[in-house]
Amino acid sequence: MRRFEFRRLGDWHPAAVSAPGRAPDAAPKAGEAAGLREHPLAVVDGAEVPGGRLAVLFGPRIIGGRYFRLHLEGEGASRRFLTGLHNSGRYPGQNWAEVIDLDLPPALAGDGPAGHEGWERDLAEYLRPLADAIPPGGHLMVEYETDKWLPTQRGLLQGIPPIATPMGEMLHRLGSASSIKDWYFPEGGQEGSRKLHGNKALSPRHAAETGRARAAELRAFLASPPGADRALDGAARAAAERILTDLPDD
Repeated sequence: MRRFEFRRLGDWHPAAVSAPGRAPDAAPKAGEAAGLREHPLAVVDGAEVPGGRLAVLFGPRIIGGRYFRLHLEGEGASRRFLTGLHNSGRYPGQNWAEVIDLDLPPALAGDGPAGHEGWERDLAEYLRPLADAIPPGGHLMVEYETDKWLPTQRGLLQGIPPIATPMGEMLHRLGSASSIKDWYFPEGGQEGSRKLHGNKALSPRHAAETGRARAAELRAFLASPPGADRALDGAARAAAERILTDLPDD
Protein backbone atom coordinates (compact mmCIF):
# COMPACT_ATOMS: atom_id res chain seq x y z
CA MET A 1 0.00 0.00 0.00
CA ARG A 2 1.35 3.41 -0.88
CA ARG A 3 2.15 5.65 2.06
CA PHE A 4 -0.75 7.89 3.11
CA GLU A 5 -3.18 6.33 0.69
CA PHE A 6 -6.59 6.08 2.38
CA ARG A 7 -9.41 3.74 1.37
CA ARG A 8 -12.92 3.15 2.63
CA LEU A 9 -13.59 -0.10 4.43
CA GLY A 10 -15.38 -1.62 1.42
CA ASP A 11 -12.35 -0.95 -0.78
CA TRP A 12 -10.33 -3.36 1.36
CA HIS A 13 -12.42 -6.37 0.39
CA PRO A 14 -10.15 -9.35 -0.38
CA ALA A 15 -11.51 -9.47 -3.94
CA ALA A 16 -9.85 -6.11 -4.50
CA VAL A 17 -6.45 -7.79 -4.21
CA SER A 18 -6.65 -9.04 -7.78
CA ALA A 19 -8.59 -6.11 -9.22
CA PRO A 20 -7.43 -5.23 -12.76
CA GLY A 21 -4.96 -2.38 -12.89
CA ARG A 22 -4.16 -2.43 -9.17
CA ALA A 23 -0.46 -1.96 -8.53
CA PRO A 24 1.08 -4.81 -6.52
CA ASP A 25 2.34 -2.46 -3.80
CA ALA A 26 -1.16 -0.96 -3.44
CA ALA A 27 -2.97 -4.27 -2.97
CA PRO A 28 -4.23 -5.01 0.53
CA LYS A 29 -3.51 -8.51 1.82
CA ALA A 30 -6.62 -10.65 2.26
CA GLY A 31 -5.88 -11.17 5.95
CA GLU A 32 -5.46 -7.45 6.51
CA ALA A 33 -8.73 -6.71 4.74
CA ALA A 34 -10.58 -9.21 6.92
CA GLY A 35 -8.94 -7.72 10.02
CA LEU A 36 -10.08 -4.22 9.16
CA ARG A 37 -13.70 -5.37 9.11
CA GLU A 38 -13.19 -6.16 12.80
CA HIS A 39 -11.19 -2.97 13.46
CA PRO A 40 -12.40 -0.95 16.49
CA LEU A 41 -13.09 2.04 14.23
CA ALA A 42 -15.34 0.02 11.92
CA VAL A 43 -18.25 0.90 14.24
CA VAL A 44 -17.68 4.60 13.49
CA ASP A 45 -18.40 4.09 9.79
CA GLY A 46 -21.93 5.33 9.14
CA ALA A 47 -22.38 6.85 12.61
CA GLU A 48 -24.86 9.72 12.63
CA VAL A 49 -23.60 13.18 13.55
CA PRO A 50 -25.15 16.63 13.11
CA GLY A 51 -25.72 17.22 9.41
CA GLY A 52 -24.88 13.74 8.17
CA ARG A 53 -22.86 10.60 8.80
CA LEU A 54 -19.22 9.74 9.29
CA ALA A 55 -17.27 7.61 6.83
CA VAL A 56 -14.05 5.88 7.92
CA LEU A 57 -11.09 5.61 5.57
CA PHE A 58 -8.14 3.47 6.62
CA GLY A 59 -4.58 4.39 5.79
CA PRO A 60 -1.19 2.76 6.25
CA ARG A 61 -0.16 0.91 9.36
CA ILE A 62 3.02 2.05 11.07
CA ILE A 63 4.84 1.08 14.24
CA GLY A 64 2.50 2.36 16.92
CA GLY A 65 -0.80 2.48 15.05
CA ARG A 66 -2.74 2.94 11.83
CA TYR A 67 -3.59 6.17 10.09
CA PHE A 68 -7.24 6.88 9.39
CA ARG A 69 -9.50 9.63 8.14
CA LEU A 70 -13.05 10.54 8.92
CA HIS A 71 -15.18 12.16 6.23
CA LEU A 72 -18.45 13.93 6.88
CA GLU A 73 -21.10 12.86 4.38
CA GLY A 74 -24.42 14.57 3.88
CA GLU A 75 -26.61 16.28 1.28
CA GLY A 76 -24.88 14.39 -1.51
CA ALA A 77 -21.41 15.62 -0.58
CA SER A 78 -18.41 14.12 1.19
CA ARG A 79 -15.75 16.29 2.83
CA ARG A 80 -12.72 15.49 4.91
CA PHE A 81 -13.32 15.98 8.61
CA LEU A 82 -10.13 14.80 10.27
CA THR A 83 -6.98 12.75 9.95
CA GLY A 84 -5.79 10.69 12.86
CA LEU A 85 -3.79 7.78 14.18
CA HIS A 86 -5.34 4.85 16.05
CA ASN A 87 -3.95 2.02 18.11
CA SER A 88 -5.46 -0.90 19.97
CA GLY A 89 -3.98 -3.48 22.28
CA ARG A 90 -4.43 -5.87 25.15
CA TYR A 91 -3.97 -3.33 27.92
CA PRO A 92 -6.21 -0.27 28.49
CA GLY A 93 -3.50 2.30 27.86
CA GLN A 94 -2.70 0.76 24.48
CA ASN A 95 -6.12 1.81 23.13
CA TRP A 96 -6.15 5.34 21.84
CA ALA A 97 -6.87 7.71 18.96
CA GLU A 98 -5.01 10.89 18.10
CA VAL A 99 -6.54 13.67 16.01
CA ILE A 100 -3.63 15.00 13.97
CA ASP A 101 -5.52 17.69 12.07
CA LEU A 102 -9.14 18.66 11.69
CA ASP A 103 -11.35 20.73 9.39
CA LEU A 104 -14.35 22.27 11.11
CA PRO A 105 -17.71 21.09 9.76
CA PRO A 106 -19.47 23.86 7.79
CA ALA A 107 -22.09 24.30 10.52
CA LEU A 108 -19.35 25.29 12.99
CA ALA A 109 -17.02 27.25 10.73
CA GLY A 110 -16.73 31.00 11.07
CA ASP A 111 -15.14 33.65 8.89
CA GLY A 112 -11.65 33.20 10.38
CA PRO A 113 -9.51 30.15 11.23
CA ALA A 114 -11.87 29.22 14.07
CA GLY A 115 -15.60 28.75 14.22
CA HIS A 116 -18.44 30.54 15.95
CA GLU A 117 -18.31 31.20 19.68
CA GLY A 118 -18.52 27.96 21.62
CA TRP A 119 -17.82 25.79 18.57
CA GLU A 120 -15.55 23.56 20.64
CA ARG A 121 -18.49 22.34 22.71
CA ASP A 122 -20.53 21.71 19.56
CA LEU A 123 -17.61 19.86 17.97
CA ALA A 124 -17.93 17.19 20.65
CA GLU A 125 -21.04 15.79 18.95
CA TYR A 126 -19.05 15.19 15.75
CA LEU A 127 -16.23 13.48 17.65
CA ARG A 128 -18.44 11.40 19.94
CA PRO A 129 -18.52 8.26 17.73
CA LEU A 130 -14.71 8.26 17.67
CA ALA A 131 -14.46 8.79 21.44
CA ASP A 132 -17.05 6.08 22.09
CA ALA A 133 -14.96 3.61 20.08
CA ILE A 134 -12.15 3.93 22.65
CA PRO A 135 -12.66 1.49 25.55
CA PRO A 136 -12.42 2.38 29.27
CA GLY A 137 -8.87 3.17 30.28
CA GLY A 138 -7.93 4.32 26.79
CA HIS A 139 -7.32 7.90 25.73
CA LEU A 140 -8.12 10.49 23.08
CA MET A 141 -5.48 13.00 21.99
CA VAL A 142 -6.05 16.19 19.99
CA GLU A 143 -3.39 18.53 18.65
CA TYR A 144 -3.66 22.19 19.65
CA GLU A 145 -0.98 23.87 17.51
CA THR A 146 -3.26 25.02 14.69
CA ASP A 147 -4.76 28.50 14.79
CA LYS A 148 -8.27 27.31 15.60
CA TRP A 149 -7.02 26.12 18.99
CA LEU A 150 -5.23 29.36 19.90
CA PRO A 151 -7.45 30.02 22.98
CA THR A 152 -6.46 26.59 24.30
CA GLN A 153 -2.77 27.30 23.65
CA ARG A 154 -2.94 30.66 25.41
CA GLY A 155 -4.98 29.29 28.28
CA LEU A 156 -2.44 26.57 29.00
CA LEU A 157 0.39 29.12 28.91
CA GLN A 158 -1.56 31.27 31.39
CA GLY A 159 -1.83 28.37 33.81
CA ILE A 160 -5.50 27.56 33.30
CA PRO A 161 -6.20 23.91 34.19
CA PRO A 162 -6.28 21.86 30.97
CA ILE A 163 -9.86 20.73 31.63
CA ALA A 164 -11.04 24.36 31.73
CA THR A 165 -9.59 25.25 28.32
CA PRO A 166 -11.91 25.02 25.29
CA MET A 167 -10.34 21.73 24.20
CA GLY A 168 -10.35 20.40 27.75
CA GLU A 169 -14.07 21.07 28.15
CA MET A 170 -14.65 19.30 24.84
CA LEU A 171 -12.71 16.26 26.11
CA HIS A 172 -14.82 16.33 29.27
CA ARG A 173 -18.00 16.24 27.18
CA LEU A 174 -16.56 13.23 25.36
CA GLY A 175 -15.91 11.32 28.57
CA SER A 176 -12.17 11.60 28.01
CA ALA A 177 -11.08 13.82 30.88
CA SER A 178 -10.67 11.66 33.96
CA SER A 179 -7.20 13.16 33.76
CA ILE A 180 -5.62 15.33 31.07
CA LYS A 181 -1.96 15.56 30.19
CA ASP A 182 -0.55 18.50 28.25
CA TRP A 183 2.07 17.26 25.81
CA TYR A 184 3.54 20.75 25.58
CA PHE A 185 6.97 19.44 24.61
CA PRO A 186 6.67 16.33 22.41
CA GLU A 187 9.69 14.07 22.55
CA GLY A 188 10.26 14.04 18.80
CA GLY A 189 9.99 11.25 16.25
CA GLN A 190 6.38 10.08 16.05
CA GLU A 191 5.24 12.18 19.02
CA GLY A 192 3.86 14.78 16.61
CA SER A 193 2.50 18.20 17.60
CA ARG A 194 1.63 19.62 20.99
CA LYS A 195 -1.60 18.05 22.15
CA LEU A 196 -3.93 17.36 25.05
CA HIS A 197 -4.13 13.72 26.09
CA GLY A 198 -7.49 12.96 27.70
CA ASN A 199 -7.86 9.70 29.60
CA LYS A 200 -11.06 7.68 29.96
CA ALA A 201 -11.89 6.26 33.37
CA LEU A 202 -11.34 2.54 33.88
CA SER A 203 -14.57 1.98 35.80
CA PRO A 204 -17.43 3.88 37.48
CA ARG A 205 -15.46 3.83 40.73
CA HIS A 206 -12.42 5.26 38.98
CA ALA A 207 -14.63 7.88 37.31
CA ALA A 208 -15.96 8.97 40.72
CA GLU A 209 -12.46 9.19 42.18
CA THR A 210 -11.00 11.18 39.31
CA GLY A 211 -14.17 13.30 39.14
CA ARG A 212 -13.59 14.42 42.72
CA ALA A 213 -9.97 15.25 41.88
CA ARG A 214 -11.01 17.32 38.83
CA ALA A 215 -13.67 19.11 40.90
CA ALA A 216 -11.09 20.03 43.53
CA GLU A 217 -8.78 21.30 40.79
CA LEU A 218 -11.51 23.48 39.32
CA ARG A 219 -12.61 24.87 42.70
CA ALA A 220 -9.00 25.83 43.44
CA PHE A 221 -8.84 27.58 40.07
CA LEU A 222 -12.07 29.48 40.72
CA ALA A 223 -10.69 30.61 44.11
CA SER A 224 -7.44 31.86 42.57
CA PRO A 225 -6.77 35.45 41.42
CA PRO A 226 -7.70 36.19 37.80
CA GLY A 227 -5.07 35.76 35.12
CA ALA A 228 -3.47 38.49 33.04
CA ASP A 229 -5.79 37.95 30.08
CA ARG A 230 -9.16 38.70 31.69
CA ALA A 231 -11.24 37.59 28.70
CA LEU A 232 -9.45 34.25 28.54
CA ASP A 233 -9.69 33.86 32.29
CA GLY A 234 -13.40 34.68 32.31
CA ALA A 235 -14.14 32.10 29.61
CA ALA A 236 -12.20 29.46 31.55
CA ARG A 237 -14.06 30.24 34.77
CA ALA A 238 -17.38 29.91 32.96
CA ALA A 239 -16.23 26.54 31.60
CA ALA A 240 -15.18 25.46 35.10
CA GLU A 241 -18.64 26.29 36.44
CA ARG A 242 -20.30 24.27 33.66
CA ILE A 243 -18.04 21.27 34.21
CA LEU A 244 -18.53 21.32 37.98
CA THR A 245 -22.25 20.64 37.49
CA ASP A 246 -21.27 17.25 36.05
CA LEU A 247 -18.77 16.30 38.76
CA PRO A 248 -19.21 14.97 42.32
CA ASP A 249 -19.86 17.77 44.82
CA ASP A 250 -18.31 16.06 47.85
